[in-house]
Amino acid sequence: MVVVGWAGSEVADVCSAAQWIAHRRTFVVSPRYPQHYPPNSECVCSFATERNQRLLVRVAADSALQWTPNCKSDVLIVYDGSDLTMASCGHLPVGLNVTSHTHTVIIAFRTDRVRQHKGFWLAVEGYYLICYLFTG
Repeated sequence: MVVVGWAGSEVADVCSAAQWIAHRRTFVVSPRYPQHYPPNSECVCSFATERNQRLLVRVAADSALQWTPNCKSDVLIVYDGSDLTMASCGHLPVGLNVTSHTHTVIIAFRTDRVRQHKGFWLAVEGYYLICYLFTG
């Protein structure tokens, strides 16, 4: 699902099997946000911009995942290129952010079957974004 959002920005479900292109800002949400996300999901979205640009990924709205020690159950993971930058679960505060050191960012989302919560709403910002979504 890709939906046009604020001021020409796009809002997309991280688990959609689609590709989209946006300029400057794209919003990425967990499936069904703000309703409970589905159990047993595994999704990956890879963002890229021009090689000399960087990307900012930030929590843009109230977000919550199931909390477990070391985020062993439900987890939101952000990779800067191929390096793990952030792995989060539980409450994700608005404004929590990651700025890439490379021109690519990978966002991965995994859920188990035990408990589901409202999920997340992220903003991905950069000069020019291309996102490829893969579902598992």
